[in-house]
Amino acid sequence: GFLSAHVVYERSATFLTTLGAGLGAGAVRLYRSPGERVWDALLLNGGPRPTLRRMPRICAKLNSSMASGFPMRFAARLVLVFALFSLIPPAHAAFIPIQANPDSGKVLIDVPAWNQPFLMVATLENALGSNDIGLDRAANGNPLLVEFRRVGQKAFLVQRNTAFVADSSDPDEARAAKDAFAESVLWAGPIQAGTPARVDISALLLADWVGVAERLQATEQGSYRLDGERSSVVPDEARSFPDNSDFTALLTFTGPGQGPFVQQIAANPQILSVKQRISFVRLPAAGFTPRAYHPASGGYSIGRYDFAQPISSNIDVRLQPRFRLQKTDPNAARSTVVQPIVFYLDRGTPEPIRSALLERANWWGEAFEAAGFIGGFRAELAPPGMSMSDARYNTITWTHRATRGWSYGGG
Repeated sequence: GFLSAHVVYERSATFLTTLGAGLGAGAVRLYRSPGERVWDALLLNGGPRPTLRRMPRICAKLNSSMASGFPMRFAARLVLVFALFSLIPPAHAAFIPIQANPDSGKVLIDVPAWNQPFLMVATLENALGSNDIGLDRAANGNPLLVEFRRVGQKAFLVQRNTAFVADSSDPDEARAAKDAFAESVLWAGPIQAGTPARVDISALLLADWVGVAERLQATEQGSYRLDGERSSVVPDEARSFPDNSDFTALLTFTGPGQGPFVQQIAANPQILSVKQRISFVRLPAAGFTPRAYHPASGGYSIGRYDFAQPISSNIDVRLQPRFRLQKTDPNAARSTVVQPIVFYLDRGTPEPIRSALLERANWWGEAFEAAGFIGGFRAELAPPGMSMSDARYNTITWTHRATRGWSYGGG
């Protein structure tokens, strides 16, 4: 294809060997313009691979310039610059575009789609440090299935009720179950004037989504309230990626400070300040098949009440939480995987525990290999700067507490 049409450029060993031998021995008897010869030289010397869209246009420019006496060495440099620009990958669209204003202390977003569900996850970036209270660093609350809805010039963030469903192909049957149980409006706010879907979600971010006050009350540490004057969104820490958008807020709680656990761990037991991270996460693509929970699996279950079950069946349907681990060859007993399961170990883990945890965690790789998933699992040390609260990653977190605790796992 390359020699006959001057269209396809590849870096394969076969192509480069053939091209080099053909050009060097004069065996290639077709016309090569000056611009095309520059591309040949770049490829043979390890230069960048040009894109098909830009190559003909750039070559035409070079041919015109060289015909008018433009020096070859400058042409080669020029085409290298063009080629490098052509290699820059396109910017990935943010899941939810963010307009953060550090001066006003507000965070605005452009709602990408109305009535489109996604996950909302709340996590503690830093926490209390008490084993007994249990509000640990990087601890996250239950994920909520939410969506933005619009009524006139007002936006609503609505939590769907996923506990009661009718998993049926009959839309009327499914709607009957949906309408029988209440949803929850988590937040509401006006749509900014002159914009199609821009809203200020600062008030949403300043709510206690992890349940700090509730947990303090449950562990008999007293009645704490969120202090709005000493709480703030952190606009500089708002980030958006292709599949998730993250927001951070400083939350300060005030209370009596008389509980033994808060007295043990807080700088001032009457004033407890933590950082909360809210993640909006895109739902995964279709194609995942739920697996029924089996008590002998050794795992835990999640469930829902499914009113579309046969009258003789239990409507409490339990499912097995699991990863979407797929073989590249689904029919093979042993196969490489489409995307491995990767866990990242907290860089704050001290030695020799760090090395021991990495070694032992990677033992799971042997189990996946034995089950036929080649390269299906691995554990790595987290890269520098990675947050243990980042929803994009599976993590093994090292959490310090004021008293001795235990290790545990969860999903």
